[in-house]
Amino acid sequence: MKFDDNIYKEITWFDASEIVEHGTFDGIDSYELLRNLATLEAGYSLDDELDEDAAERVRDEESGIITVGRFRFDSLLAEGLAEWFGCKQYELAGYVRSCWLSCDGDYWYFYFVTGCGYDVISADLLGGRGDGVAKHKFVDFLNGGGRE
Repeated sequence: MKFDDNIYKEITWFDASEIVEHGTFDGIDSYELLRNLATLEAGYSLDDELDEDAAERVRDEESGIITVGRFRFDSLLAEGLAEWFGCKQYELAGYVRSCWLSCDGDYWYFYFVTGCGYDVISADLLGGRGDGVAKHKFVDFLNGGGRE
């Protein structure tokens, strides 16, 4: 199969405000989704006990989340990312920016935080500089080219 930039269409994008408008989002409590992503964005594990300073930092991060991306665990994108990072698919949450794996009932999804003003695919999904280079290298990689 020949891959092109259409692989990125497997990502669904949401404004954080769109998530907040609903009590639940994809079967997940909206507050839990944003709190978990903010916790990861602040540099903490979801298993960490947070002191007052850490909890304040998480609240700050939560109010600063602009956009959330989502893609399915069983997608071609997830398979390709696992190859790109040299990991198992369930480990992608450790490689993609502030990424959380969650089940909405029927499907497992990766949710991740993105910003604006740069190439979010290159930076937030692929760990590149945000200049678009990693985005194109990833497609070449999927088509049998090298990572570098």
